[in-house]
Amino acid sequence: EELYEIFRTCHSLKTLREDLRTAKEANINSLFDNICSRPEEGTGKTLLHCIGFNSSLILTGTGGSDAAISQVNRFIMRELIPAYPSAVVDEDNNG
Repeated sequence: EELYEIFRTCHSLKTLREDLRTAKEANINSLFDNICSRPEEGTGKTLLHCIGFNSSLILTGTGGSDAAISQVNRFIMRELIPAYPSAVVDEDNNG
């Protein structure tokens, strides 16, 4: 549950990347447990949903610069989505 909150509120892309890597490594022996596909209990949100609600990552963490926003976009496109492509169409508990 902590990882979902981090993805919703953390303003450091470096921290998000490190926390995701740590979570993936913790699940490395589980063939059927992809941290990126596991929905948050209670909300049904995936990590992709959560980072979408994280305005502080864009406004505070990057200063809103185009280059920094591009880094966030690359993280989403190269790390989050490839880890679980269906997250793009998955709905949370609110539809």
